[in-house]
Amino acid sequence: MAEISEALRAGEEAEALRAAAKLVGDLEALAPSVVASVVAVDPGSTGDRRWDALVAGIVERVAHCAGVRTPAWTAEPSRFLVRWWFVSEHRALHASALVDSPPELAARGVFIHASSLTSV
Repeated sequence: MAEISEALRAGEEAEALRAAAKLVGDLEALAPSVVASVVAVDPGSTGDRRWDALVAGIVERVAHCAGVRTPAWTAEPSRFLVRWWFVSEHRALHASALVDSPPELAARGVFIHASSLTSV
């Protein structure tokens, strides 16, 4: 999760998104018991509330898929956006992002195509 913060501090949002996709892949590769322990501790803020919501949504999604308890820190108000954020700058993709966003992210006001969180 530190990679996301580092990329954002460097002004590299595309790199932060790649780090987020890598985080998803890394967490999904772990055994459920390991996922539970890795995500239990609040990673702290990325310095950007939008990305904090994205990270919390990723963790919630992976926890659900692994069948483990969602960490309490993901439910903190600072992990939800009042104003929606479409991660893609391309307005033509916003409508499809509304449909394709994982529910754990959409509930936080973060809209991104699920495929954008897949590491290649």
